[in-house]
Amino acid sequence: MVLVLIGCGRFGFDRGPSRDDGAVPPSEAEIAIDAQLTADAPMLALDAGQCPATYMKLGTSCYRFSVTQVPTWLDGELACEADGVGAHLVTIDDATEGNLLATSIVINDYWAGMTDRITEGTYRNVTGEAAPYLVWVSGEPTSSDCSQFDDGGRFHVSSCDTSDEYLCEYDGRPAVAGAY
Repeated sequence: MVLVLIGCGRFGFDRGPSRDDGAVPPSEAEIAIDAQLTADAPMLALDAGQCPATYMKLGTSCYRFSVTQVPTWLDGELACEADGVGAHLVTIDDATEGNLLATSIVINDYWAGMTDRITEGTYRNVTGEAAPYLVWVSGEPTSSDCSQFDDGGRFHVSSCDTSDEYLCEYDGRPAVAGAY
């Protein structure tokens, strides 16, 4: 009799590279939530330059400001992603976009789609790339992980469990499950 074990168990198979950088990887539950949301989000079939119904066009992107606060930064991100694939918390790519938002949105602070939750000190956008625009309030960043953008056009970080307003952006770039 021959017993064949196929790589479906935990018999010492390589689990991939280990993390030596001290970063805390996202929990399996967080990744599962992200993956489920991405799978459930409606596909938006919009013509070039068109915004979803609840969004307004500013510059080259579409934005939706929350009318209520959410309990956490992640709740804000999930609310944006639920609008459709290509929607996420705002990711500010350059000074032009930062200045446009600072002068167009009349609110002190709101959640933005940049965080260092995966690797402390390395700020990434929820769309997966390194954050290209890092203009901080004096004394920032601190050890908190989730970014907020203020009416002066600068970032600061807060505890991800802080309740606040949020700004969604639809630019067609999907959020990357596990990137935040």
